[in-house]
Amino acid sequence: MGEMVLIVGAGKFGRKAAQRLREQMPETTIIAVDQNFSDCKKIAVLGAHTVCADGVWFLDQLLHKNRERISWIVPCVPIHLSWEWVRLNLPGDRQVHPCPPPPEVIDMLPNPMEGDEGVLYMSNADFICPDNCPEPADFCTVTKKPRPRILYQSLGSIKIPGWQSIVVRSHQLAPGVGGYTPEALYNALSCIKTEKTSVLFSTACACHGVMMASEIWPKNPF
Repeated sequence: MGEMVLIVGAGKFGRKAAQRLREQMPETTIIAVDQNFSDCKKIAVLGAHTVCADGVWFLDQLLHKNRERISWIVPCVPIHLSWEWVRLNLPGDRQVHPCPPPPEVIDMLPNPMEGDEGVLYMSNADFICPDNCPEPADFCTVTKKPRPRILYQSLGSIKIPGWQSIVVRSHQLAPGVGGYTPEALYNALSCIKTEKTSVLFSTACACHGVMMASEIWPKNPF
């Protein structure tokens, strides 16, 4: 059996991902999960096998049962999918408290923008990127200049006392379509210490990223 890709989210961006992955990797088996039955029907027309269910729940079930069969996970939902999966799989005696990141971290981020529930979005670009960018290694397709930073590397190098910076790297699978491996999720989970810790958890490619800051405490500290 060839590669299998899981698209989490069957809306506009999920359908675009399915179409481009089908063109780029015609032998790949594509699975799409979404709670919206209408969106599942639409993405099925593009050749995706569909599951009508909660995306985080299905991702977790699939990884626990068939981790070795999934080559790539493509997030197309308005949540920080990798963080939600990691949070779901923390030991049962842990509790997670979202918190603001240190001010000096925000100063390090390119064009930061706050989203819902404390999520931070960031981008090297202060303009709208073309949705079919091929992400060349050496320069930006719009400015034709070298990137000011490789974002996933910059985030991984953050050193703030009392904080861990953990990054899940997103790889380009097709123009405008990014994804990460199951191994990247499990590696990120293993990086979170079992004792009390504060985490800067990011998912990022070379240019764009999303971050969640949280404190992780024992449920019974005494």
